[in-house]
Amino acid sequence: MLPLFAEPVLATSCLAPSWRDNLHATFEIGLRADNLTLDPAAQQLAISRRTLQRRLRELGTN
Repeated sequence: MLPLFAEPVLATSCLAPSWRDNLHATFEIGLRADNLTLDPAAQQLAISRRTLQRRLRELGTN
């Protein structure tokens, strides 16, 4: 019975944005505002500056 109700819900649901999607959107906003620095980007992503640095390093950026 559950699949009968779950299938329509799953078929119309949207996936949450990925970390990369959020990062890309944050950087785009920063670039447009001519203010792309770690502190505002970290604040927009609701993470610390240090966490942003670690995640960028994990993505292969420096």
